[in-house]
Amino acid sequence: ESVVPHTRIQHVDVRRGPLDRWLGLARVVVFTAGSRGAMVEVPGLDAGDAEALRDRLIA
Repeated sequence: ESVVPHTRIQHVDVRRGPLDRWLGLARVVVFTAGSRGAMVEVPGLDAGDAEALRDRLIA
């Protein structure tokens, strides 16, 4: 489990590989501020839910 303060979020991507597209899934990748370029992934989301989560995180 990871907790990322909203103020540390720099960029959010929705990624879908070929299998993800076939299954209608996606993963959200959250890039955070920090010297190591920390990243948090949320895999296995419905594609629409992944887009909605991305939009909410960058708002």
